[in-house]
Amino acid sequence: MLDSAFSSPIVVLVGMGYPLEIRGVMDALRYLDGQPALARDEAFHAAYGACRDALNRKASVAEAYDVLSALARRRGVLVEEILTQPAAAVVGSLNI
Repeated sequence: MLDSAFSSPIVVLVGMGYPLEIRGVMDALRYLDGQPALARDEAFHAAYGACRDALNRKASVAEAYDVLSALARRRGVLVEEILTQPAAAVVGSLNI
């Protein structure tokens, strides 16, 4: 069986800001299948094609990961880091 898991999950925001973890190529295809027709532009089709090709062993899983990450970043839904600093540092920098 083909190992289609990503090296680390891609976290995207869906709906009203709910974080969704995409852990592999099949999760990515399910996420992409849920996108509205108006959002299916050239970047969408590139990501979908890369994921499909990864399942068919015509592309690497890492390539599918990179293309999907780029799509999510372009759309502004990629959660790159949930928390970049400890909470105490954030509160301290607000001078509260």
